[in-house]
Amino acid sequence: MKIFLTLLILAILFSGCSPFLSRQKLSEKIIPVPESNKELDIPKYENGKPFVYWHFSKQKEFQLDLISPETSIDSLILRVWVTIPSRKRNQRHDLFELRYENEKWTAQVINMNVDFYKSRIEEDIINYTVTEVKPKTNWNTLIDSLYILKIDSLPSDQFLPNYAFRGYSYSNKAPTLCFEYATPSIYRFYQYNNVWQLEENYWQAENVISFINLLDREFCVDSLAYDFYLKKIKK
Repeated sequence: MKIFLTLLILAILFSGCSPFLSRQKLSEKIIPVPESNKELDIPKYENGKPFVYWHFSKQKEFQLDLISPETSIDSLILRVWVTIPSRKRNQRHDLFELRYENEKWTAQVINMNVDFYKSRIEEDIINYTVTEVKPKTNWNTLIDSLYILKIDSLPSDQFLPNYAFRGYSYSNKAPTLCFEYATPSIYRFYQYNNVWQLEENYWQAENVISFINLLDREFCVDSLAYDFYLKKIKK
């Protein structure tokens, strides 16, 4: 028995498979939070590192040449990143971005294909398309709806009692929705996974679904996704 245990320990040490070392090395790859004059509300793990989905959003932000809402001076920036992890390569990702600057509202939808590399904690955009959009009703009605749904103040789902347990703690292929909300004085990041399964248990998940449905009604985001993903597959 002693010989077996000794061999097992040696195998772990020399293979470099120690879970502690693996997590430590991976955490070193996480993008550092930028210095900012804003109040930053970014969920963090026990080791002080920001959630990995924040890290992924910053990677894609850089690849898409978008501004940093953590340090921007825009009156308002709202982003919703959608990740559908059905496979590691050629994943479907979407971004809705709403901005208010110089007394003007603008919005865009970005549909993209992304390769995911777990060992490097990287998401690489393969291709994408950008579509400028406007609401079917009007900007005031849309913005009022955002605040009614508390899009500016929802917590991240990990802070809701038993949410991770009921949603299998992201161990699923359900979409993950990540939100960035920024004004000249604050920046917030939060995320939700598996909302369609948990909407009956959490009003926050129900609000997220209502928001996604609102985007589709106002901006036809489902049709844009169909044009980019499904039509391309059929060619």
